[in-house]
Amino acid sequence: MRDIQFGIPNEEEPSPGVRFKTDYGWVSMNDLSLGYRTMIAWMADLARRLSERYPESPDPIGEPAVVLIDEIDLHLRVQNLTCQLWRC
Repeated sequence: MRDIQFGIPNEEEPSPGVRFKTDYGWVSMNDLSLGYRTMIAWMADLARRLSERYPESPDPIGEPAVVLIDEIDLHLRVQNLTCQLWRC
């Protein structure tokens, strides 16, 4: 994924939406596989918690954290997650 667009509800599209730019073009959140949606939800939750934990930080995502993930192999391909976390 290379970019994210957040859709604001309007007259033509009454529901908010999220799209991701991939090598194949723009893809709606609903069109992503369960694994990608799960990983996005997990990362968004982590970002929210870091923002709550470090409210005064100019970059709360860059602050230290320990993350424990139980049975990750049931939901995600560990190789893909490893590449995402360490920016392969």
